[in-house]
Amino acid sequence: MGKIREIDGRTDLFGLGATLYRLLSGRPVHGALADASLMIAASTEPVPPLATVAPALPPAVSAVVDRALVFSKAQRYPDAVTMRFDVVALRSGREPPYVSALAAGRIQPGQPLFAR
Repeated sequence: MGKIREIDGRTDLFGLGATLYRLLSGRPVHGALADASLMIAASTEPVPPLATVAPALPPAVSAVVDRALVFSKAQRYPDAVTMRFDVVALRSGREPPYVSALAAGRIQPGQPLFAR
């Protein structure tokens, strides 16, 4: 949308989420749109939940990818370190701490899980 001053690390987390979405679902986040339609969709439409296009995935995996792809960047992971904790937990067979804390209402979206 041309809002250069609003780009920060959470934009990169969206890009990582989009890559994971495509790897796990086999489709781009906004389907098979082309050129201008894709640009418009990316700036105006939320990404469909991963579970709707890849229902066989564990819900925790979908929750992590979906959190990275939340349309409002203030609602995404607050930083890469927090997302990394969730990914490492998933890879170890544990519940992802950030999305689990959000689901339980212990923190608000965008709030860091750990004090720094």
